[in-house]
Amino acid sequence: MYAILSLTKEGPDRSIVASCLWNNCAIPSILYGAKCNLLTKTSMDELERIQARVGKFILQLSALSTNVTSNIEAGLIPIKIKILDR
Repeated sequence: MYAILSLTKEGPDRSIVASCLWNNCAIPSILYGAKCNLLTKTSMDELERIQARVGKFILQLSALSTNVTSNIEAGLIPIKIKILDR
């Protein structure tokens, strides 16, 4: 998460760069890790929290806004659903 947020400072449009990095780099590596190792409920909740934080950054929302807002507005599919689909 911190790598994505720091790399977006170099791009012309922060929200597009963060969205592309999250969807094209972070999510595939998380899904590969989920195939190799078992994920606990705690780790899945942590991944959901991280995705919500990245989604809030993409939408430029306050950190106090609800986590569901970032999934709905940014078009992010919850991590639990992506892992269960795999």
